[in-house]
Amino acid sequence: MKTLLPVLLASGLLAPGCLLAQITPAVINATFVQGDRGTGVVNGSTASLVATAVGKPTVGKLTITYIGLTKLTFQGVPQVVGSPDIKLTSYDTSVPLQPLDSATFQFQYTPSSSLVAQSQFIVFFQDATGVGVFSLNLVGTVPEVVVSYALSSTANTIPLVNGDTIPFGQNLVNSTTDATVSLSNLGSASSQITKISVTGPGFQLLGLPLLPANLTSGSQLRVVVRYLPTVEGPSNGTLSIVMDGNTFTAALTGTSFRSLLTYTLVRDTGTTPLVPNQTVDLGDTKVGDHISFTVTIRNPLTIPSTLSGIAINGAGFSIPEGPILPLVLQPQDQTSLKITFAPQTPGAVVAHLAIGTDSFQFTARAVGPLLDVTFDVGATSNPISVGGTAPFPSSSVGQSVSAKFTFKNSGTGPFSFISIGVTDSTGSFTVTGLPTLPADLKAGDSLSFGVTFAPQVAGKITGTLDINGGATFNLSGVAAAASSLVFSYRIGSTDFPIADQGSLTFPTTAITQTNSAQFTIKNTGSSPASLVSIGLADTLGAFQLRNLPALPTQVAGNQSLTFTIDYKPQLPGSSTAILSIDAARINLSGSAPAPPSLPAYQFTGPTGTQQPFQQPAVGLTLQSVYPLDLQGTLTLNVVSGAFAQDPAVRFSNGALTVAFTIPANQLQAVFPGGATQIQYQTGSVAGSILITPAFSTLSGINLTPSNPTVARVDIPKLAPVLLNARVTSQTATALTIAVTGYTTTRTLTSMNFTFTGLTGQTLAQLPFDVSASSRVWFESAASQSFGGQFTVEVPFTLQSGSAAAGTDLVANIHSVAVKMANEIGTSNSVEAVVQ
Repeated sequence: MKTLLPVLLASGLLAPGCLLAQITPAVINATFVQGDRGTGVVNGSTASLVATAVGKPTVGKLTITYIGLTKLTFQGVPQVVGSPDIKLTSYDTSVPLQPLDSATFQFQYTPSSSLVAQSQFIVFFQDATGVGVFSLNLVGTVPEVVVSYALSSTANTIPLVNGDTIPFGQNLVNSTTDATVSLSNLGSASSQITKISVTGPGFQLLGLPLLPANLTSGSQLRVVVRYLPTVEGPSNGTLSIVMDGNTFTAALTGTSFRSLLTYTLVRDTGTTPLVPNQTVDLGDTKVGDHISFTVTIRNPLTIPSTLSGIAINGAGFSIPEGPILPLVLQPQDQTSLKITFAPQTPGAVVAHLAIGTDSFQFTARAVGPLLDVTFDVGATSNPISVGGTAPFPSSSVGQSVSAKFTFKNSGTGPFSFISIGVTDSTGSFTVTGLPTLPADLKAGDSLSFGVTFAPQVAGKITGTLDINGGATFNLSGVAAAASSLVFSYRIGSTDFPIADQGSLTFPTTAITQTNSAQFTIKNTGSSPASLVSIGLADTLGAFQLRNLPALPTQVAGNQSLTFTIDYKPQLPGSSTAILSIDAARINLSGSAPAPPSLPAYQFTGPTGTQQPFQQPAVGLTLQSVYPLDLQGTLTLNVVSGAFAQDPAVRFSNGALTVAFTIPANQLQAVFPGGATQIQYQTGSVAGSILITPAFSTLSGINLTPSNPTVARVDIPKLAPVLLNARVTSQTATALTIAVTGYTTTRTLTSMNFTFTGLTGQTLAQLPFDVSASSRVWFESAASQSFGGQFTVEVPFTLQSGSAAAGTDLVANIHSVAVKMANEIGTSNSVEAVVQ
């Protein structure tokens, strides 16, 4: 806001923007009364006339009492200038006033519209001390509340007049339809809402504010009327709103059904009715077998009903036959669908059938065996399914390695082992430790036997493990020919031989954690063997080599060298690499599970309602330690309550985001510079500040919850806060006052200047309306970068008819005190010292 010019109208005695150099002693007191409200008024002040509705008149009276010592006579005819809605209807100024006598002036305000009406009353008077003028600004306001509603089913806004109906239509029992009722005050005066209520079964109010509530001009109040029927049939009710002593009513209607359709279940055992939310038990079905049944759907209504969706979930359940959707069922028409249950694995099954908005539950039990198979090599256990491959560690001709196969029956019925054998053209795979066959494996029991890989020839060797002549598992191993350099590795305390083209599989390892293998190269000959290169091809960087010898090197006869292979995955899933030892190639592999879920966390620092222009600090703490290093960001989001964002709301780094880290097995977030909290500016605009965290591992895996907890700080709507007032320019007959402050509502309604003389006496009080200038400033693009801050400059020009030209009129003023107000309240007072 740049410049606001105060205007005092005093029929020529005071020009706009002028201040009397000499103030005569007050000789009158004035009181303004409307209804049961009365208040003292002074020359140049403002009185309000508030009507209850457009077209309804209201009356206000001004009483002027002479407090002088002689006699007061009124000069000329009192005048009301401005809006024709405000008229002077009665007065008597013909009789002089003796001391303490009074004269009454009656005004009538008949609003022709809901806009503000502004007029000014002016009357001149004279007594023995001189001629005076009394002026009073008259402001007429009237509320105009418009009622509308929007149903959740359509979201269309519909005006609502007194006596109208809100139709909620047809609802299913225990389902809801909401109507958002809006009360919008389009008038210029506040409206008082004293009561809002609903009657009728199934209707209820939500979001009701604390009443009575003052609905200011331009504001809106919303409540929700919910229709939640619990029984079938029609419902009727009433919405009542008491505003400014008048009652507004609207009828509420709705109809409810338990379901729009009827259903019948047709099974081999007979036909029974089927109702929504019913559970039907289908009994036992053998794995590999199936059962089928039919559900008929009928429209019992007198109007068509649309069937738009049919779905079923549950292992083994399907709908092989059904209508083509969408399907319009005419009154009394019916259709049907066929449902099949064909279980492939044993166990209890729960299926949910959805037909439109209706749902049904079916339970069944699949009876049969379920084999979980694992093969163990050393301390490493791996699951395997039918058709899968069991890779054996590499070996050499003349050596052997064994694996244990375990079959566990996790099903609900027995499994019979008739035959177990291996097929291998080289004779390198053999079965050991077989049980006596045939053998029955009961539900919950396990059976184990061994398979030995003793290669008879060099190279890659494959075979199959056959169960009952049908289920097969692939067997694979690599055998090396006799060589002076042989390879082996150790994981934990177990040693494994490995040959060229062999596979080294690491145990499952959590991301960022490390599992290591000690890899040994041994010269089994009697002469030294050359070793030129050892390398690693790894695109994901999950494997690393340590403690490598200086290359090239010689390995003496019957001697060995050892180095370390580390597996440290950065991402979940499988990782592979190739270890090169001269011409030999070793396949490396490992897997990492997904990281654990992020534990709960909480913010530290103040939340809730905070004051503007503050710099609180926020921190972040996990409720339990996390095994991995974490990184993340905090992001500031501002929800403005004054239709503008405040650019001052930032973290202390000047940005809307700030990074943090949380070391593994620690709780506290650490911000740049090692701080455990980060400051931010609350700004000068009312609204809510939301602080949202994001988390990830150092390798970039997102751990942020889908609905993260946020910290919320609310900046309230407050009366203006004045920071300082100062004289920016001054001459003998003029001065300019600059006032700096902020208003969190980004609105200002009035300013009040109090001029104090050199001896402490009050020279004048100058109130004036700044609403229009405030609106122009705060709605401009230039104001956006200042938030709720403002600077107001007000120039004053002093004139005196009795002072000689060149007289220093400003010299009579010691200081000027300033207050400002908005719709919330009045600010503190600041003072500009003139001299």
